[in-house]
Amino acid sequence: MGCGRSGTTLLHSMLAAHPKISAFPETSFFLSLGGYRHPWLRSPRDRIVNCLEQTRNALGLASRKARSKLGSLATLLGRKDLRPAVSRRHVTVRGYARGFLWLLDSVAADAGKSVWVEKSPAHIYYVDMITRCVPEAVFIHMVRSGPDTIASIFEATQKFDRPWKKHHPDLESCISRWISSVRITLDCLGRPGHFVLTYEDLVSRPREVLAGVCAALGVEYDPAMMADREQGAANLIKPFEDWKQNVLAPVANANGTKFEKLFGPDERALITKACSAIDLSRLALRDSRPPDLGAKEGGCAPPSLPEARAE
Repeated sequence: MGCGRSGTTLLHSMLAAHPKISAFPETSFFLSLGGYRHPWLRSPRDRIVNCLEQTRNALGLASRKARSKLGSLATLLGRKDLRPAVSRRHVTVRGYARGFLWLLDSVAADAGKSVWVEKSPAHIYYVDMITRCVPEAVFIHMVRSGPDTIASIFEATQKFDRPWKKHHPDLESCISRWISSVRITLDCLGRPGHFVLTYEDLVSRPREVLAGVCAALGVEYDPAMMADREQGAANLIKPFEDWKQNVLAPVANANGTKFEKLFGPDERALITKACSAIDLSRLALRDSRPPDLGAKEGGCAPPSLPEARAE
């Protein structure tokens, strides 16, 4: 998780190539479960909607979109046979979260994998909700240089109206997206189950960084993570996600390729000043998991799906 355009898809493709890891296309499930959260958008409407959704979440109530989302996820993962089970009606966040976990556990177990990973950058705004629903979860945070991330977001808004332009209507919203995401990562430093790495480290010394990520997930590094990365990426990218095609290219540091090209002096000064307010010196490759967390060998036995009931 992290700010979009921070290298999350690159890392995701590497993990997907590991023979013991199941990786899925972005589900954005907790966005559907918890409702609208785009804190970098500050219009009166956005503030009202954010407030209403946070109030509902505080009461433990799920968004009305959660049920249909679970059904569509079963189809996306090629498991229409599981759709009736996960489409049962619930009221609470926890009820639908159990169905989501059961679905991904089942798919991973049937594939003979001992670990699964799900990557949706915007899930960073749902860390507390995910922690309540999945106390044993391991969170992998991805952070990239502010100016380079913002430039990449801005470029995407110029090329792709949906979802990029819709959710980032101007440069200020691109800046706010990076700042809001990184602040959450900084707040999570030192919390159990949170593992932080940088894009710059991943592209400069990928094997070392991947070995650390694997340790956080309870598996050993496998050379296939580099050798078969392109195939892993191809299985993750949805047909309409054209903005992810660059991940199929050889691993290289893309920083410095867009910031100067896309922005004039005034815009660069604005971005640099905004990013300077965030102290990234605290970031380091670390694993703050308790020793007993992590995947177990021998496969993921899916838990029983709870019976439908009002919760």
